[in-house]
Amino acid sequence: GLYMLIAAVSWASFSLLGKGARRYGMRPLASITWSVLFGRLMMLGVALSTGQIGQIPHYAIEDWLSIAYLGVFSTVGGFVFYYKIIRKVGAMRAGVICCAIPVAAIIMTALFLGESVTAPLVIGSAITVVGIFLVNKGATPS
Repeated sequence: GLYMLIAAVSWASFSLLGKGARRYGMRPLASITWSVLFGRLMMLGVALSTGQIGQIPHYAIEDWLSIAYLGVFSTVGGFVFYYKIIRKVGAMRAGVICCAIPVAAIIMTALFLGESVTAPLVIGSAITVVGIFLVNKGATPS
């Protein structure tokens, strides 16, 4: 529970700080770059304290390609897209829209990986979609 709270506070802070950085003329890509570098420094501390840093020399080419793909498409691409959403609909609505990510993941894993979709997943997805609709209904961009 504590990690989920920390993640939610971190994401909210990132969204609000990113919006504030734009007001002071920082371009989204520069803001993302600083955010990623700061995050990597924090993760370096974790890697050093747990001994995971010693695994790096043993990574295969597939591992490095996966890391590069995640870095370019998922991280940079995702954040650039997220900032565009913030600019269009505001930070609060963009954050709420991000609640659709697990629903999209369920659909994608069912379509591309053949994962089974269970009743609890369908019910949870329906509740999520209804919640997104209700929160965004009639809201104006901030």
